Amino acid sequence: MQILASNEALICKSLSTNGTETKHESVNQNNDSLILISPTSAVKKDLAVKMYRNMVTLQIMDHIFDEAQKQGRLSLYMATVGEEVINIASAAALTTDDIVLPQGDFHAALNFAAVLEAPVIFLCRNNGWAVSTPVNEQFRSDGIAIKGQVYGVRSIRVDGTDALAVYSAIRAARKMAIKEQRPIIVEAIAYRVSDHASSHDATQYRSREESEYWRRRCSVSRFRKWIQKNGWWSDEEELEFRGNTKEQVLQALEKAEETEKPPLTDLFTDVYD
Repeated sequence: MQILASNEALICKSLSTNGTETKHESVNQNNDSLILISPTSAVKKDLAVKMYRNMVTLQIMDHIFDEAQKQGRLSLYMATVGEEVINIASAAALTTDDIVLPQGDFHAALNFAAVLEAPVIFLCRNNGWAVSTPVNEQFRSDGIAIKGQVYGVRSIRVDGTDALAVYSAIRAARKMAIKEQRPIIVEAIAYRVSDHASSHDATQYRSREESEYWRRRCSVSRFRKWIQKNGWWSDEEELEFRGNTKEQVLQALEKAEETEKPPLTDLFTDVYD
């Protein structure tokens, strides 16, 4: 899936579904300059392997914790199937000096950031759904990135299933935010394969066939093909890492279950401080 749009910034994908490289570039919202990006030169072996290991760990956690919730061992769990790449690749592009915060009032925040010229990156994880409402019923605009133009905020749209493209988009956004002391919004487009949360049943508003179609187009497997083509990963390493990680997650879950539950009064501790 290549993401194309007019006027606002965009990034084309850099990895095909079989892990081979394709063209990639970014254009700013005023269309007055071209920002060429080369993800493969920025992502070296150590970083690529670390990113992939974190993606696999997230996959394993999602599977184990989602099953644990269905067994009554957890009250609620929100999986990230289909969106693992956005979480890991965006974080990998930041540094330990950067501060990451959850976003609340989107429109007010964009306006304040634009007026105050705050060096902020707004990352929108557009997974196609607002709980059970598809995006085509949620808004009529061409995605989220274009909304930045209304507030005078630069914007980038990126294939959220492409690890190299997401990493490069955030790196470019961070560079612009710091150098120009201006906000920028990055819209990463993916598909939410999992239920909104473990308490939801997505089959009530979409078909199993639709979810399975996107599950087969696994973005983590796509990134694995790329690192394996580079000789940085092997089937043996895959089997060993998945086995060890699964064991660690299960041990962590068992240890957490042995921990004494806090008293109910702690629900209100620090609430009004």
